[in-house]
Formats: sequence, structure tokens, C-alpha cells
Amino acid sequence: MKKSINITLILFLCYSVTLFGQVLEENNVDEFTGASIKRTSWETLVMNFKMTTYFRISEVNEYLIFELKMMLNGKVFSIGEGQQMMFKMANDEIIQLTNPEHTVTCTGCGAKGFSGSSAQGIHVKYPIPQDSIEPLKILNAIKLRIYTTDGYVEADLNAQSATKIHKAFKLIFP
Repeated sequence: MKKSINITLILFLCYSVTLFGQVLEENNVDEFTGASIKRTSWETLVMNFKMTTYFRISEVNEYLIFELKMMLNGKVFSIGEGQQMMFKMANDEIIQLTNPEHTVTCTGCGAKGFSGSSAQGIHVKYPIPQDSIEPLKILNAIKLRIYTTDGYVEADLNAQSATKIHKAFKLIFP
């Protein structure tokens, strides 16, 4: 009986961490540069048979960044300077974020932990324009499109993904 209760408790704790695990991982002032830095935890945005993506929101001195890690089934690819990541919102508004520098996949770069650490992936930092902050904070993103040098990949976003984006912004802007 005691063993059964312990297993139930462990499963509940694992489930709770999965549901409520998004946190502000970093919230400090860099002692050398004086920069104010906030970063949320990495969260899954899309996981399907074509692609796996994780994201987090970072703020450095009021400069917002949508960080993206992506793997496309181990494929080598790049995202060129000026290429976009687009969100289609529930009200049909399109939010466009632009990649500021050419980025190429590397081993483990698209992973957020051990899973995928030996696969090709990419880590891209998209600046968030001031006029895109409010829609991303309050509207539901329903679709994602990411342009690469080989074309684009897209995926539908579920309600859980939209909630994760909202929560990330709430952690940065309490």
C-alpha cells in the first residue's frame, strides 16, 4: 500500500511540474555590464512528425527576443538573415518576426535537454518589434510558419501552445 501511495505521489508531482513548470529562469542585473536580464524557461511549441520546436522569451534592457530552437527530423538547414517566423492569430492578424543573422544547424542546437542532443538543430533569436508585443500577449496564435533557406515549414498551434506564449509574456511583464 505504501509503495502504491509513493508511486501515485511521484506521478502527481511529475504531472504538476509538466503543467505548471514554466518559470522565469533568469531575473537579474549583469554585474559587469549593468544589463537587466529576464529569461523564461524553454517550452515546447510544436512537436509533430515534421518538426520539434521550443521557445522562450528573453528581455535584455527592455529589448525583447523570441528565442526558438528547432529540429527538422535531423535535417541540416539554415535560416538566413531577414527570413521570417510568422504567427497567424485567431483574429487572422499576422505577426512577423525577422531573423537578424544567418544561422546554420549544429549538433544539439535544437534540443532543450538530452532528447535531441545528438541531432541537427538550430537556435535562432528573433527580436520582437514593439507593435507585436501586445498581440502576442493577448491574442491566440493558431498557426506558425518558419522560413528557412530551403523554403518554409508550418504547423497548427493548439490552445496549450497559445497559453504557453501568453504565460511567457506574463512572466516577463508581471
